[in-house]
Formats: sequence, structure tokens, C-alpha cells
Amino acid sequence: MEVNSYIENIAEGKEVQVEITLLLSSNTSLEILRHAAQEVAKTNKYGVPNKEAEVQVSGINRDDIKVQIACWTLGEHYENTEDHMYEDLNRVFQKRNIELAKERRKDKVVRSKKIRYKGYISFVPYFF
Repeated sequence: MEVNSYIENIAEGKEVQVEITLLLSSNTSLEILRHAAQEVAKTNKYGVPNKEAEVQVSGINRDDIKVQIACWTLGEHYENTEDHMYEDLNRVFQKRNIELAKERRKDKVVRSKKIRYKGYISFVPYFF
């Protein structure tokens, strides 16, 4: 059997949580973040009324805080809720001065070395 799309196990009419994971600046007040999440849950037109958002911290270091923000919706509105959550979080974060963490990329220079092995010439990448 061939499947041309992914399988979703979201029951229509059932309450489900839409969860978004973000890295925020370590200067973020968790109290302000929780208030922001509640505002998003209340204003999302696809959300379940009278259900509060949940905020869970899953990691913290000197540069950032990893959080999951979850809002309730009905299964048939899962994708619309998720789309609106991103937009609403962006709006509320700007209003409350909540900053996303800076990207933690380490730039490495990749060089290659020409080597000869049994008559073949090959280029082997290496990092320094």
C-alpha cells in the first residue's frame, strides 16, 4: 500500500492541544510569558473557550530558555489554531517585549585535502 501523505490521528470534535516549542531569551520573565500565553489562548478564534494555555519550561541555560506553549482546540481546527498561534504569539511577544533567543550557530570553515589513494585523487573535507 502506498501512502502519499502523512497520517494524522486527530479526532474531529475532540479537544486536543496544539504545542509550539520556542527558544526565548534568558532575560524573559516566566510570569510575563505565562500571561502572554493566556492572552493568545483567549484571542485565538479556533481555541476552546475557557481553557487556559499551558507553559512548560524544558530547558534553561545562560543564553536561552526552551519553552513549550500549548493551547486547546478541536481536532478539526488543529492546523488553523497552530497557524494563528504563531501569528498571535509574535504580536503578543512584541507588545510585551518578549525576545526570541539569538541563534546559536557555530560557523566552521570547511577545507578539503587532496589525497591520492591507489591511483585515485579524492578531496576529503576536514574542519579546523
